[in-house]
Amino acid sequence: MASTSRAAHERYLDAFHQRWAALDGPFRPGFPPLSPKRDLGLDLDSSPDPDGLVPRTSERLHSGPHVAPQLEALIPTSLWQDGAEIDSQTASQWASGLLDRALQRLSVRPRDVVVVCGMGLREAGLIVNVYRVPGVDEVALDREFRIVITRPHRGSTWQRRMVGGREVWWSAPPANSPDHDPGFHVAFWVADACVVHVAGDEDRIEAAIPMLP
Repeated sequence: MASTSRAAHERYLDAFHQRWAALDGPFRPGFPPLSPKRDLGLDLDSSPDPDGLVPRTSERLHSGPHVAPQLEALIPTSLWQDGAEIDSQTASQWASGLLDRALQRLSVRPRDVVVVCGMGLREAGLIVNVYRVPGVDEVALDREFRIVITRPHRGSTWQRRMVGGREVWWSAPPANSPDHDPGFHVAFWVADACVVHVAGDEDRIEAAIPMLP
């Protein structure tokens, strides 16, 4: 059964952003939800699904690798109305060149790093990643992950923002950008040897931050 690879996750992120741009704002009622299974060709469940949609009744999908269930539990499924697919794998399995090069600079083996991915089963309004990088101080993680985490808008920068009593790095689309999209934002922060990365609607991110580690 296929796992949610880094490449697939990035294609999902790209499709998510394109849909935001097409709608010029939050998802509207009745608009077909983005399905990772249908739109990426991922085998996200083992049951027949002729319409290519993940069943609404599933709270959490257990199809991907689960090398760190205790870290997966840090991402509440309640962040998504219709449940979530949450899995975990080592950085070796994740296979991100940017992450691997950052880990090399930090003298950390990819097999010792865990990446947890969370996304909605039937909605694309929020994506959450947690990177567990042992033995590295917060200053170094903060520096390196400003390179690792993609800012999906040309000309966007990282800015400090206080959300729910937590200071985070935040990237918003620049107002004068040709691909300006007021609905798609990216944020991350470092806590307890973990880097938490969220992407999506500004309001969804702000609501999610206090619920995450």
